[in-house]
Amino acid sequence: MKGLILSLAFLVVWPLSIANALELKAKQSTLKGLLVQPLSGGNFAGKASQMNATATPLEDRNHPLKIRFNQRVGKNMDGALKEVTKYLRVKHNDWPSGYDIEIAFEDRFTSKDGPSAAICCALLLDSLVTGQKIDPLFAVTGDMNADGSIQPVGGVPAKVRGAFSKNCKYVAIPTKNARSLSDLVLLNGINTVSRIQVFTINDFDEAAKIAFIEKGDSIKKSIEEFHKVQSAIFRHKAGVLKNVKVQNKLRKIIELAPNHLSAKLALQVATGKTPRTLSLQGSLEKTEN
Repeated sequence: MKGLILSLAFLVVWPLSIANALELKAKQSTLKGLLVQPLSGGNFAGKASQMNATATPLEDRNHPLKIRFNQRVGKNMDGALKEVTKYLRVKHNDWPSGYDIEIAFEDRFTSKDGPSAAICCALLLDSLVTGQKIDPLFAVTGDMNADGSIQPVGGVPAKVRGAFSKNCKYVAIPTKNARSLSDLVLLNGINTVSRIQVFTINDFDEAAKIAFIEKGDSIKKSIEEFHKVQSAIFRHKAGVLKNVKVQNKLRKIIELAPNHLSAKLALQVATGKTPRTLSLQGSLEKTEN
């Protein structure tokens, strides 16, 4: 979500027959998006930034729906919003009209670009349409295609650290970025990843199962069980992972939620199966730093 090249804010206008339109179930939704910002030494710091989507009724309720950012953004972010809107148009057979929807960033005075806000925008807009409330303890990053598939983004380890500092409890990252957190464990140990519950996501539906307050039983149970593991690590340090009961609990969590990356990484550490070398991307980033 960083960039230097700015373009005019992307504006989506979809023609629609009012007979097929539906009312928005909510007029505002909020979500923490994960981004990176450059530091003076050439490194990057992660940050969880509040994003808001606000729907304002238009005087002409027959007017096609407008979706726009509250600031000028780069072409990549414009394109990401376009893909998101295509997906939601297909997902929801009926589509609202008569609203101006503004997507706002917590900090609107710095340049924004890149596709990593795509899944954030998708969840915000879907929340307006369905009325489902987004969990305030949740944060997410990831690019998204018009078919709902999630694509990898950069700076994920820094973003996860930034999410923890913003008091986020659950984070979703693209599945293709999972190895970057293995690199983080190899370099810094399990503590960073165990302090926050990281899930991987392949598509919009997997993200939605974690993002909204109303969660399915398996996801809810996996979160509750890993919280117990977190408490044990906090009290007894990482050595507690050698306990057979803790390892069995981690296996149970993975059965409940196969995409619970924090549980998978903790079990790898517990059983000595953590990768012993950095990934290619991790090696390049470490060398550059």
